[in-house]
Amino acid sequence: PKQRDVPLAPATKYPKLAFITDYSPPKLAFATQTGYEGVVVKTGKNFNPFLSDSQIDKILATSRETGCRIISVECFFDPQGKGINHIAPDPATRRDSNEKFIRGIEFAHRLGCKFVAAFSGGIPGASFDRQAKELAEAFHEKYLPVCAKYDVSMGCENYPTEINFATVPAAWDKVFELIPSHHFGMEFDPSHLVRQYIDPYRAVWDIRD
Repeated sequence: PKQRDVPLAPATKYPKLAFITDYSPPKLAFATQTGYEGVVVKTGKNFNPFLSDSQIDKILATSRETGCRIISVECFFDPQGKGINHIAPDPATRRDSNEKFIRGIEFAHRLGCKFVAAFSGGIPGASFDRQAKELAEAFHEKYLPVCAKYDVSMGCENYPTEINFATVPAAWDKVFELIPSHHFGMEFDPSHLVRQYIDPYRAVWDIRD
């Protein structure tokens, strides 16, 4: 996939101040007007890896016109709203999820983004150790070659849900031990820790690298 040129303000290092939104021109304009560095955009019907080059160009034109950078893409669901589970117990479902997420990495590249957010996946009833091991295998075998090719990183958002096991520090420790790559990180949302009575300041400090 071809990366499109996005002549915006110079990119700054992470972390960035952004808000999560569905894609729309008014949302991008609002972000600029209120002082955000950009937006994190969720995949959906009008914003997904299966858009044509002309559709991508329209999104990037809006980004330029509003001065709002699309910082990253949230690729939690496919265009039909089905969750992407990298370690799904069913082999066919896992293979389908892996293929769709690879398209998500390519989509970010086409938009000039350097980061794609994901759920970590989930296997009902499985231990953190097993799930972390299988996520690491999926990353190294399926995603790392694509991330390295396009210089795009991926990371887990810590929203507690059935297909996202790595939502607490104990799980992160196991994942980051098995995935030391700089192409893997986190989209950190402190609110999900607060509601679980976990100190978000300590948690983010511990994974600051």
